[in-house]
Amino acid sequence: MIRISGVGWRTKGTHIVRDVSLTVSQGQRFGLIGPNGSGKSTLLRLIAGLQTPTSGQVRLQGKTLAELGRRGIARRLAFVAQAAETADRITVRDAVGLGRTPWLSALSPWSAEDDRIVTEALAAVDMARFDRRDWMTLSGGERQRVHIARALAQRPQILLLDEPANHLDIHHQLSILRLIGDLGLTTMIALHDLNQAMECDRLGVMHKGQLIATGTPAEVMTPDLLARVFGVRIRELVDPVDGAKVLRFHEIC
Repeated sequence: MIRISGVGWRTKGTHIVRDVSLTVSQGQRFGLIGPNGSGKSTLLRLIAGLQTPTSGQVRLQGKTLAELGRRGIARRLAFVAQAAETADRITVRDAVGLGRTPWLSALSPWSAEDDRIVTEALAAVDMARFDRRDWMTLSGGERQRVHIARALAQRPQILLLDEPANHLDIHHQLSILRLIGDLGLTTMIALHDLNQAMECDRLGVMHKGQLIATGTPAEVMTPDLLARVFGVRIRELVDPVDGAKVLRFHEIC
């Protein structure tokens, strides 16, 4: 579904992402973890076609981004950034409706089906009651939920998310992450919370612009690797309710 070969990006002679190769299979939820500044956000933007690699190649469903073009990429892939901003005076419903843009043309104008998709996307993120509100009146967390709804309205096959729960309260963090998991889409998600990362099918660890490890959470989240990358010691606990593993973190003195 996603194949990255030797991808790198540098600016002013500084490598931000260097020689990343990775394959994400259809339907897989792939988490990206790493410290701030490790290259996670830049890698997602390169995959989304929002930045052009200075080396290497990105393929979606076997085709390069250049072969697909902007509309072709947008029909396959939606990207949710860390924070959603716009200077336009626009209603919540119209903001989500922008997700339908790749599917509209002179021969395929806005229809009742588009209305239905927007309504479903708003309901999925618990924002239906805000549909006539002005975007500028929303809180940061509410804007982020609308941003996710816009991505859902795009009806992508691939969903890229850059710390999507960062601005949300705990209730909506849990509901949004559960929603993402239930969609069945091929998903790449950059995560700050390592306990949330435990829920992914596979993980990749970014460190100083390089992808230094990939595998299942159990294979990747080892004490040695987390100490090297994050500078912390970990201790695994078991939730007595459901048997899930929970990580606790301690500074290395």
